[in-house]
Amino acid sequence: MSQVQDPKVTPDTGQLRCRECQKTVALEQQVHGVVHDFNNILEVIIGFSELLLMRTPDKYQLRDDIAEIRKAADQGTALTRNLLRFYRDEALEADALDINELLRESQNFFQQLIGDRFSLQIVAGAGLYPVRMNASQAQQVVTNLLTNARDAMPEGGTLVIESGSLNLNGYHSENQIGVPAGRYSTLAVVDTGGGMDAETRSHIFEPFFTTKEPGKGTGLGLAMVNGILKQNGAYASIESNLGSGTTVKIFLPAVADAKSREVPPSLSTHRCRATGF
Repeated sequence: MSQVQDPKVTPDTGQLRCRECQKTVALEQQVHGVVHDFNNILEVIIGFSELLLMRTPDKYQLRDDIAEIRKAADQGTALTRNLLRFYRDEALEADALDINELLRESQNFFQQLIGDRFSLQIVAGAGLYPVRMNASQAQQVVTNLLTNARDAMPEGGTLVIESGSLNLNGYHSENQIGVPAGRYSTLAVVDTGGGMDAETRSHIFEPFFTTKEPGKGTGLGLAMVNGILKQNGAYASIESNLGSGTTVKIFLPAVADAKSREVPPSLSTHRCRATGF
């Protein structure tokens, strides 16, 4: 996993950190206001969706479309609440989570997120361990990774989400990945965009760092992913080179008494194109 080393504190770096703190406080205040306003909009969507569902007979196909709108609004509400908790640094209650089940339930939402110019392939690994993580946080991690992967492919294409299980011994953890030994369920998001050089990779999880044009990115998406992973004792690694796309892989610690679970057949229809994992 990429590690960012803090520079030695000097008057210049101290002033820089102070400015960054001020920006963070100001941003947090803006986030609170925007999230509350957006949540009010979602509540209106949910309310009218409920009315439409009550008035639409079961036999009409339109009812399924309305149900999808309601489901997307519910997911949006969960994400906005999660965003507020992240800035307050509040831990969320977490039950044993089945990653493959999360991907199956969120597949339509993820496809809508990336748009029609992209096809989404979900490659579900067999024998995954349940992990101790809040479902809305896990969904937000994937959402942010997919958004970045989509933006790295302006011409469209195929995005891949791959789940898997991994038992790391000391040799692998120290010499190859930098993740402590143990049992993990993994998530990899793969794009075929322009990739990143080593310098960019070393800063990718820093707050306010972005390679996008001014006004097109806040530099907070992957910083939020990093914060959520730290809250849950999870890790991330990035494999990317210029011209060869990017794979971001998440390592989620298995529940202590976890037993592996078989993958539902409906999720294992595509072969993964991820490199190196």
